[in-house]
Amino acid sequence: MPIKSDTYYRDNTLEGERFIDYYKDKTRPTAGEFYTVVSGDDFVKISIGAYGSTADTWNIIRANAQLTKGRKKDAWGAPLLYPGDRVFIPGIAKELKPEPDTIESSGDEIIIRLNGKIYHGWTTTTIFRSMDSIADGFTFQAPYNPDDPASSELDPYTYYPADLFIGGQLYISGRCEKWDPNVGEDSTIMSIECRSRSGVIIDCPSQDPALNSKNQTLKQITDRMIKPFGLSATFPADYKPSIISKSKRGISDKIYSYLQELAKSAGLIINSAIDGGLKYERANINGESIITLVQGEQPLKGVTATYDGTQRFSHYESISQSNGKAGNRNLELDKSIPVFRPTIFDSKDTNQGNIKNAAKWEKSRALARSAKVSVTVATWRDSKGRLFFENNIITLIAKNACIFSETRFLIEKVSLQKESGGNIATLDLVTPESYSLEFPNRFWWSRIK
Repeated sequence: MPIKSDTYYRDNTLEGERFIDYYKDKTRPTAGEFYTVVSGDDFVKISIGAYGSTADTWNIIRANAQLTKGRKKDAWGAPLLYPGDRVFIPGIAKELKPEPDTIESSGDEIIIRLNGKIYHGWTTTTIFRSMDSIADGFTFQAPYNPDDPASSELDPYTYYPADLFIGGQLYISGRCEKWDPNVGEDSTIMSIECRSRSGVIIDCPSQDPALNSKNQTLKQITDRMIKPFGLSATFPADYKPSIISKSKRGISDKIYSYLQELAKSAGLIINSAIDGGLKYERANINGESIITLVQGEQPLKGVTATYDGTQRFSHYESISQSNGKAGNRNLELDKSIPVFRPTIFDSKDTNQGNIKNAAKWEKSRALARSAKVSVTVATWRDSKGRLFFENNIITLIAKNACIFSETRFLIEKVSLQKESGGNIATLDLVTPESYSLEFPNRFWWSRIK
């Protein structure tokens, strides 16, 4: 039953409506902490006291479902509270304010914006972006002096926002999450690892006690789960929201792994957006090739490849289980595997159409895990001068790596390094269909033309 109106506990003044400050002379409930209920409290008052609005009343109620389960409701539909109750006030974050995505710079200079301040000249060791991952990140080193107030920006557990720019262009919008001081005889260098802002949902479960999502779209489920972290999500322009009839998660399940399973059924992947949010998208299978690389020719410096037959199967059977019994099921065959190698996996969605998609998706992903190619190139930019990003197509010919014909690959991961000889990019590649519900008709290691 919804809270009736935001006008509850308001009064009228000459300046217009305002919330009555019920907690002006009392202990005020604080987001992220427990609050001890006193006589006269209710959930609506607590929401106003903690957030200045009734809009998040039900977020507080959901966060305290075990405390209030089975209780009578007050006149506004909220469970009754009693003096002495310990109520947890969830830390509901405000959506992050966008900052400029360009900074004046030249060449491929690395600039770091730490807690809103711009820094030039700090050393970076790793910069990487990956497909089907929201853990993009970078590491930087800076001089650390505990007696210098300016070094407080580098103190541990600050979780400051840290954005990395290349040549003035925003490349990763992240947050400081690991600090390693290296203390020498005369100086200290602080090494800090930063991860994309959306990476937090890899570590954290949802505080929402409702474990079943019924008759909701992927967007609705996503928005509800990531809102407390100040994150937003985008979807492909051609995405048509469909109702997920039922989806269940465990109370300790991490948000990202749960959303990733739902995305599979829709044939989508989840990436970290440049601004730090979530980006649902499809593999760029039919995209234009951004660069052609040929063995023995610049800028290609080297090629490595791995072909792992243990990662692929002849039969992919997806099932849904209920009370230990198999329900809906679907079978997909990979006729390119010449031996009998079956696998069965549980699909969490009981919709038959999504069961079928799950089997196709698993077959494609197994191909990605099995056949990997990595190239090292002496540039961070493609043939048109654009920085390398994941989910772009390149063309490669490298017979010594069993790539016998000109082949289009999808960039799965980009790693950037600065070396004495210049800029080096390592691109991890997979066949484009690996991140889709499609499957290739032929493979680059085939000698048959």
